[in-house]
Amino acid sequence: MAGVEEYQDLDPASGLLFRSLQQEEAALTREILAAEAIAAADIEISFDGGTVEGHTIQAGFLATALEHIQGLVTGMAEIKSGQASDERATRVPANIVAGFGLRVAAMQPGSFTVLLNLPETPEQMSMVPGSGRQEIVDAVAGLFTEEAVEGQDNIDEFLRTVRYPRVRTHYQGLLKAMQTGAAVMKWSTGTMSERVVFTREQANQRIEWLELHGERVESLSLQGILEGGNVQSRRFDLKVGDEHYPGRVAEEAVESMRSVRFGATVDAEIRVITKYHEDAVGLSKTEYELVDVRPAKSAPGGSEE
Repeated sequence: MAGVEEYQDLDPASGLLFRSLQQEEAALTREILAAEAIAAADIEISFDGGTVEGHTIQAGFLATALEHIQGLVTGMAEIKSGQASDERATRVPANIVAGFGLRVAAMQPGSFTVLLNLPETPEQMSMVPGSGRQEIVDAVAGLFTEEAVEGQDNIDEFLRTVRYPRVRTHYQGLLKAMQTGAAVMKWSTGTMSERVVFTREQANQRIEWLELHGERVESLSLQGILEGGNVQSRRFDLKVGDEHYPGRVAEEAVESMRSVRFGATVDAEIRVITKYHEDAVGLSKTEYELVDVRPAKSAPGGSEE
């Protein structure tokens, strides 16, 4: 194609053709770059509705939404890697920050789309052992599906996830931002067969659902006999005197569960979860979750094992 100097010497008709070719080349380049960015994105999120006008989006809404999306990815990574905490004010572990700090790769106008990437260096990708990066972003997207709150198994898993303060805070924060901004969110990842579409009406319904479905959580420090369990199925059965505490092994207790033998006396930290529904007065369900287990420092009565 002609250079700048050659373009200056062209007749008007040739100059018009040259400018047209330049514009077509620039448009094609933009399309190629956009396609490459979309193909490489770990997360693609589109917003529509009251927050989007023409080719623009409200800056305050976008900043708030991205803050909560980052918080959800961080919280999910903590859960999946066994580093989540029941405490409200805890620092994000350094390995989570390094491995799951989202980067904005591109923004596209229209139904305003944000492309987000996770860190790409091998060191960062291996910072959270046992936690598949795609599994984590897919799990976050799954929180916005209808299936998440349908069927008892899905509901139990959903409540276990939003029980953690970081996840609950950012989940509710994003729901309220969508509610206020009359927003529609479309979420997709590289492995999802179809987009998750979440509307303002669904945000309203999910907020009401969370208010009705509650949990009370307490912690117990117990010493007893580990009568049974299975690391693969994540189940345990602890006997303390005449009482039995059967339940689920939490992610953070998997490794410590491998270090004890069945039939031994152990010291255990157990999370007691009482689930209730505001519309069903008097009906509740209590579950036990093993948070930590280790060989007992001393047997009942004070003698060393």
